[in-house]
Amino acid sequence: MSLKEISANKILRGIIVFTVYVIVVVVLIRYISENTEMTERILNAPRVYMIIGIVTMAASLFLSALLDVTCADTYGIKLQVKDAAVFSIVATAINLVIPFQMGSMLKAVYYKKKMELSYSRYISIMSGTVVIKLAVTFLFLTLSLLISTFKWNTGMKIVGIAFLLFLGSVAGVLMLVFLQEKILIILPFKKYTYPIMRGFFDILSDKKTMALCSLNNFAYMILGGIRLSSIFACLGLPAGIVNGMLYWSLCNVSSAVPILPGNIGISEAFVGLTNMLFNEDFNAGVSVVLVNRIYYYLVAIAGALILAVPAWIMYDRASRDKTEAQKT
Repeated sequence: MSLKEISANKILRGIIVFTVYVIVVVVLIRYISENTEMTERILNAPRVYMIIGIVTMAASLFLSALLDVTCADTYGIKLQVKDAAVFSIVATAINLVIPFQMGSMLKAVYYKKKMELSYSRYISIMSGTVVIKLAVTFLFLTLSLLISTFKWNTGMKIVGIAFLLFLGSVAGVLMLVFLQEKILIILPFKKYTYPIMRGFFDILSDKKTMALCSLNNFAYMILGGIRLSSIFACLGLPAGIVNGMLYWSLCNVSSAVPILPGNIGISEAFVGLTNMLFNEDFNAGVSVVLVNRIYYYLVAIAGALILAVPAWIMYDRASRDKTEAQKT
């Protein structure tokens, strides 16, 4: 298959994904319009709950930027927190409305121009942090399920499955690190895959990076649990940090394999169906995740609008510096 055919297939897949994305957005908007009770509860809820939701969401986006800083340091690259925060927020907003992960591509280009962070290492950062995030998510899922079991009386089977997933993710990371040299030898298309996997293993083998990334994800999970607890309170549902942690863990599990941008609609359905397994209301599960998504959109898009001009100035300056460096 030629490069032209591969590009055409990528464009076609992007168009299909974007079309499905638009359809799901329309369905969710219709869902909101038909569930006026949910909207009224949110609008009439104490403003402190909305403030908690927005503040914790902004803090979560900032933590994502800090992951870039932490992982770049593994390669001896000093990425400024300001650069990471600005372009992480702008990239997030772009990814919400444009297919092909155009926001992430913009961030990768800027990092390469400004800090000489290669594309392969950027991909390594993304893949390495996803692995760590999954392990932490399964740990929180296990703990929240274990506590929630006494409430829903679902037995230990589901807890056991979550705990096995946690152990499996940790074992998988350890196995990858242990077999890294053998894996690097058998990699296909080494010209492209070797730099990515080498960078991936550098992150997983660095104890300091692993510790800081794990702490970052612990904070991320706690913030998410607090946010969802406040959403429960907004909707007049039984609130509690355990419920919030459980729902937030389920949201992250459902996002492990991204099908649509932000897995919009999929996370809502996944959590709603899981809620039914606990003999709870399907709509309650959907509503909690949907309100969280609204916070996500509001913070990301508002942040991007505020930071658009600074981001453009920073990007233009990095481009000019790169050009001047090449001339000399």
